[in-house]
Amino acid sequence: MEKRRFTFASQKNRWGLTILSVILFIMLGPFASVLAFLPRMMTALPIILIILLGYVGIVSTVVCTAVVTAYAALLFGAYGAIGALVFLVPPLVSTAVLSERNMPFFRSCAISGTVMIICEYLVLAIISMVTGQDAVSAIMQLFVDFFNENSMLTSSLLDMMMQNGLITINQAVSSVSQLTDADRIVILQSLIRSMDQLLRLEVPMQIATGAVSMGLLGQFLMRYAMRTKGEKADCPAFRTWRIPDGFGRVMLITVGAMYIMSLIGRGMDAMFTVVSGVFEQLLGLQGIAALCYMLHQNGKSRKAQIWVFILGYFVLGIAAVIAGIIDQTFDFTHRREELKKLDEQRRRDAYDPKAGRSDES
Repeated sequence: MEKRRFTFASQKNRWGLTILSVILFIMLGPFASVLAFLPRMMTALPIILIILLGYVGIVSTVVCTAVVTAYAALLFGAYGAIGALVFLVPPLVSTAVLSERNMPFFRSCAISGTVMIICEYLVLAIISMVTGQDAVSAIMQLFVDFFNENSMLTSSLLDMMMQNGLITINQAVSSVSQLTDADRIVILQSLIRSMDQLLRLEVPMQIATGAVSMGLLGQFLMRYAMRTKGEKADCPAFRTWRIPDGFGRVMLITVGAMYIMSLIGRGMDAMFTVVSGVFEQLLGLQGIAALCYMLHQNGKSRKAQIWVFILGYFVLGIAAVIAGIIDQTFDFTHRREELKKLDEQRRRDAYDPKAGRSDES
């Protein structure tokens, strides 16, 4: 009897975690919906949904996606809901289908990343088409409307920013409730101007780095979930991830050239931000992979490696990038040399006549 092909839709749901995830999404829904429109944070939502699909079940994924979409519609209107669906559903479905069909890992990463880029540009196009203005101005108008219509959430947000020193005012006040209407308007206008300037630099970079995250991490998480269920999946161990030899010099020359061009030429700031952001993400992943390799060589469990990944990717990003640069430059873990020997051994074994293969390529 032929074995039935694995699909994520047919796997059993973990109902305890399903209920917990839905409750958390309902409680944090407004903030999760806002994340879909914030640079550097927007990719977190598809990754979270991938984790839910791979490790919790299809019911949790569908309901949590519906919750985010409903909150997006409530906060930003109909085109907010359309944007959320376009941004979340196609990358999630394509990542799952590519993993289920067990296509080669890095080819699937490229396809998933391309789908993510297309969806991000579609969201920007929908926003521009509906509002009749450029996407950044439209997003800023969404936030202005949000601030005006949700005074309680706005006060909580401003309070948090004041307590963390992200915004300052001339008067010595301890909470937003003590502000006059004039001061509140000035603070919100200053915040909107800062966000507008930031978005015009960050949106192109987020499109590129979001594609890298969705391609590499999305495929890795899905295929690792398949392995935990006893399914075969083409997925190289994360600790073996590394930038190819010689590519580090290309990255250094490219970033240096882009930086010089950003200093002497107008309009190059966004290009430099995009290129440096992508390289920063790749080097950060390499640094985390190098640390996981060291833990593996020292006999540490996978749980320790998972915690290193979480802390390195979400908390200690700069430290991970520095570790990646050092690993790429000096190979301080010696993993590049050792993994190269293993790759050469595998290639020899693959064409070993004793294994029933021909020596001819």
